[in-house]
Amino acid sequence: MTADSETTVSIRTDADIVLARAKGEKLARSIGMEKAQVADVAISISELASNLVKHRGTEGKIIIRELEGEGKKGIEVISSDLGPGIVDIDLAMSDGYSTAGSLGIGLPAVNRLMDEFAIRSNIGEGTLVTTRKWVKPEMRYVPVLELDLSVFSRPLPGQRYNGDAYFVKRYEDKVMFAVIDGLGHGQDAHEAAQDAVDCLENFYRRPIAEIFQLCHQRLKRTRGAAMSLCRINLKDRVMTHAGIGNVNTRVYSSEAAPAPFCINGTLGVAMRTVKVDDYPLPENSTIIMFSDGVSGRFTPENLRGFWGLKPQGLAKQIMDNHAKDNDDVTIIVGRSS
Repeated sequence: MTADSETTVSIRTDADIVLARAKGEKLARSIGMEKAQVADVAISISELASNLVKHRGTEGKIIIRELEGEGKKGIEVISSDLGPGIVDIDLAMSDGYSTAGSLGIGLPAVNRLMDEFAIRSNIGEGTLVTTRKWVKPEMRYVPVLELDLSVFSRPLPGQRYNGDAYFVKRYEDKVMFAVIDGLGHGQDAHEAAQDAVDCLENFYRRPIAEIFQLCHQRLKRTRGAAMSLCRINLKDRVMTHAGIGNVNTRVYSSEAAPAPFCINGTLGVAMRTVKVDDYPLPENSTIIMFSDGVSGRFTPENLRGFWGLKPQGLAKQIMDNHAKDNDDVTIIVGRSS
């Protein structure tokens, strides 16, 4: 055990969030995690710490420690506070749910990013979230392409439920991500979007055309949704894309960039054959996927001064300057290198 094998950061301000994230990244790299795993740990710490600040958790803290045993190494991240507790854990673990109008990826995505996740909360006593990520020695490939992703999402102001949703999955030498926009707003739109997320979680390894058909069948009992979906092969540097409805995907690059598009229709309501396209993805590309709650008027030119930011910073700038006040909003920003 080294001096850096365990650290505790008291979380009160945004500066504490940055410190906790940096500590987690440092430990993750020191135990041999590859870049994508380090990013997963960092994003999870940021979200857990952000929740402590947003909800003003009493004595909120993040504990980060090294794990070792049975021939493997890992990292444990614990978030604890003595705040009011969570009334409905199942609802809090639902994608898109917000109690503070917060931006971020949410506890469900932390659950997906980390290998182990447990939450315990008692009303009036506080909340304890324990997560773990293990170094995977079998991940010996060296991707030609790296992809950093950031997600921001919020419901229509004044709404409890977010009618938008998103999906991010890293596996083998691939990354899949999607933005889903349930028709309309409120709980019915939220349920339609969540059905699509559940379908993606179950079938993300299937061919993309088949995934759309499965989602279409699943959503027939709902009001329907729009969806844009990308699967990127990091090894071959190929982006596969398909979409339906008013969810957009843009790619910006100094080289000839792909121009993905979505067919007309609505998952669960009316869908013709989905067009699935493969595109070579140049290095240093910026991929922006967004629901129609974001105005499409942004360009690298009118974001001058912010375009060079990391995905998290760029996504926030687009949200701050181009999100509509009358709609749910979701945006994914990815950068290849």
